[in-house]
Amino acid sequence: MHRRLNKLLIQEKGGPIGRPSESLSSSHDRLQNVKDIRKIIEEQRLEIRERHKKGGNGFEVVKEYTDLVDGLIINMYQAIIAGSNGSQLFTLVALGGYGRGELNPFSDVDILFLYDKKVNQHSDYAIHNIISILWDMGFKVGHSVRSISDCLAIAKNDITARTAMMESRYLAGDKEIFDSFFTSLKRDIMKRGVDDFIKLQLDDTLRRHSLYGNTVCVSEPNIKDGPGGLRDIHTAMWVSMSKFGINRIDALERRGIIDSQEMRHALKSIDFLLRVRNDMHFMSEKKDDVLSHEIQEAVAKNLGYGDENGLRGVIKFMKDYYINASYIYHFSNSLLDRCLKYKPGIFKRIAYLKTKEIGDGFVSIGNEIHAKDFNLEIFKKNSVLLIKVFLYCQEYNLTLSSSIKRLITSSLHLIDDNFINLPETNEMFRRILKGSGLSGILRMMHDCGVLKRFVREFEDISFFSNCDLYHKFTVDEHTLRSLEHLEGLSISNGDEIELKKIYKSIIDSTALKIATLLHDIGKRDSPGHSERGREIAASLLKKWGMEAVTDTVVMLIGNHLIMNQIALRRDMHDEKTITEFCKKVEGIENLKMLYLLTYADLSAVGTDIWTNWKSALLWELYLKAYEYFSKGEDERISDRSLIDKKQKEILALIDNELDRDKAKKHFSSMPGKYILSTSPERILRHIRLAGELDSKKLVIKYFQNTEVGYTELMVCTVGKAGVFSRIAGTLTSKNINILGAQIYTRLDGVAIDTLQVSTIEGKLILDEGMLKRFEDDLLHVLEGERSVEELLSAKQRLNIPQERGGFRTPTRVEIDNTLSDTHTIIEIITMDRLGVLYDITRTLFNLGLNIYIAKISTEGRTAIDVFYVTEINGGKVLEEGKLEAAKNSLLKALA
Repeated sequence: MHRRLNKLLIQEKGGPIGRPSESLSSSHDRLQNVKDIRKIIEEQRLEIRERHKKGGNGFEVVKEYTDLVDGLIINMYQAIIAGSNGSQLFTLVALGGYGRGELNPFSDVDILFLYDKKVNQHSDYAIHNIISILWDMGFKVGHSVRSISDCLAIAKNDITARTAMMESRYLAGDKEIFDSFFTSLKRDIMKRGVDDFIKLQLDDTLRRHSLYGNTVCVSEPNIKDGPGGLRDIHTAMWVSMSKFGINRIDALERRGIIDSQEMRHALKSIDFLLRVRNDMHFMSEKKDDVLSHEIQEAVAKNLGYGDENGLRGVIKFMKDYYINASYIYHFSNSLLDRCLKYKPGIFKRIAYLKTKEIGDGFVSIGNEIHAKDFNLEIFKKNSVLLIKVFLYCQEYNLTLSSSIKRLITSSLHLIDDNFINLPETNEMFRRILKGSGLSGILRMMHDCGVLKRFVREFEDISFFSNCDLYHKFTVDEHTLRSLEHLEGLSISNGDEIELKKIYKSIIDSTALKIATLLHDIGKRDSPGHSERGREIAASLLKKWGMEAVTDTVVMLIGNHLIMNQIALRRDMHDEKTITEFCKKVEGIENLKMLYLLTYADLSAVGTDIWTNWKSALLWELYLKAYEYFSKGEDERISDRSLIDKKQKEILALIDNELDRDKAKKHFSSMPGKYILSTSPERILRHIRLAGELDSKKLVIKYFQNTEVGYTELMVCTVGKAGVFSRIAGTLTSKNINILGAQIYTRLDGVAIDTLQVSTIEGKLILDEGMLKRFEDDLLHVLEGERSVEELLSAKQRLNIPQERGGFRTPTRVEIDNTLSDTHTIIEIITMDRLGVLYDITRTLFNLGLNIYIAKISTEGRTAIDVFYVTEINGGKVLEEGKLEAAKNSLLKALA
């Protein structure tokens, strides 16, 4: 390749590319030469890509790509020198990832044009030509032109520039200039303020990790900047270079700073991430660092992961990703810690004198636990200490030192079947489960690999990704976060006051904590994890000697999804719904624990899952169930008595007789279920709303529920078939999110629909202009002057789910006639998109069905919409043919 490039870069007659007077012999010649050079580069890129496809490892591919760029740049430089009588114009230096020799296919190419004193016009022109050709070749180039003194001044004050220069690599030009620069950089910059530099890197790492949830195990990881990404290892190498003058992992092993096992494991994990990043770059043909759901399956397939034994290839691939990224995360943190705390000779011994005896060969230094007298055989001599060390951490409020962590991970093979079944180890683990700060201890055990070795069932959920758009973390990370959220309720101040009161009132929280630890233990790549979890939990509790809490734990695990499902998908004013729920819960203490587990579970799914709206719905369900348990059968008031009582309460709030007559008319025109399920305040608003309709065709009022965080929209019009469908479509056209709806039509034909709505971001709708436009458009739609399809058409063209990387939720329609005595329940799960609710409600209208309640929810990009419907005459839909037709019509509308 080099000879072919030289032939193109050095003209036969005109001179080299760096000469201002000639450049290329003509514009046409230059364009042709650029095309020819690009062709050579593309051929090389294709060869590298083919090697990647055939299994080339990560290091090989980035080296070949780096060599390709090196060859082009060095040849261009040589062409310049050939036309300048061999005089060195400047020195070319590779920086950053290019300097490390780790260029992924579409990474930035960072170059420093380094000079000693000044750059002349000829040098300026040469630099311009080099940069231009690199851009013409399709490289994204970052370049700087600086003197040695400029570089040192910038490195002193700019931490990003400093780290880029620390990875400087000589390419071409005056080697003495480069040597002078790098010697000065090490002497005057890198060797000064080392501890301050390390602390800055630690702070930057913490800040960067916080942007990605502070965990490796997010469902869509950033493989460069996220926790466990390549930037972690880069940071560790920068710190190592400042502290020890070493920026290679193999050199750290030769120096004795890391051991051979750490070296092999680190290199293997880095290679894996580089290979994944190479594939992502080749696939997108640009720099791409987010391993999103849309590309995970394709990357898995490209890297040879196929479906096997009922397990999808993408899940196996993501598990390997998390395993390797997790190692990089812990290895990098450990190396940073060693660099920060490293003290030579006598200073290390002085620090070690400040110890406190704990027992069993352990001591504490500061807030860390260490092996006494640097005993490297502590676990080999007594393997039971692999559990007891965590018990000590719990009892003395300590964390593991880096040295103990390394000893634990190197001793994991001692946790075998015999170890797992020892009464002593299970007794210790039982004490841990009953102790305080459980989530922190279990996370330490998990990070060291002990938890999944001791609780083998935890291995199945470790680094297991659901590979969907709803769950933000792997199952193990979700589990530990659930425990953290639960234990966070023990803190008195802050939010969730009612939840904290309930948590403190729990008689014994041990069963609740264990249920939280095991609630997803049955997760696999197939449905039914709650039932599997019940069986696994019963077995584990027997082994741990905790049979006393088995019934409670099994009940909680088996029902841990039910509160959320009822609150979001069922009519909580239906007595049958509450009765059936309470039969499963079996008492107030169980209700409290199930409510708390539901909170912890939902909060740990993602940062935006536990919303004020969900919180309000779950609180309502909790109160209804609590009331059910608090009253005996003979204390429960009949529906008729409750209706009469509420009517009297409302009439007492009305001053004049005329309005009371309107209220009585309203009561007689509405079904009893409406009065039972609607608050007096809302009924009064409905009465006033209907009163305003006498002189208008449409009346809309809205009220802000600032406590829960939604806008309540009341729409009143003369009853026309399909009103709710038109309301839903018009709201969608304004990007207004529907959370729920209650739909009633009086006997006199007045339709009163109450909707809970928010912005797409889940906030109150405070834009009065938007609400006015909604009202105007809805009136036009009801009058037949505009159609909903017209309002949605432009937006629908921009929201086609098939364009989202092929990721699509299969549509399911379930119809039930057993859960409610008065209504048929239709549950629809489908891909969320603009207009989906309108399509559903329009189809239900076309089927001749009345909607009583709509329960609208979204998980990721999956819409879960539930409708309580009746025939036009008010009865349930019972005819099998009509039920089948309804299911088929909905499936067709959502196809």
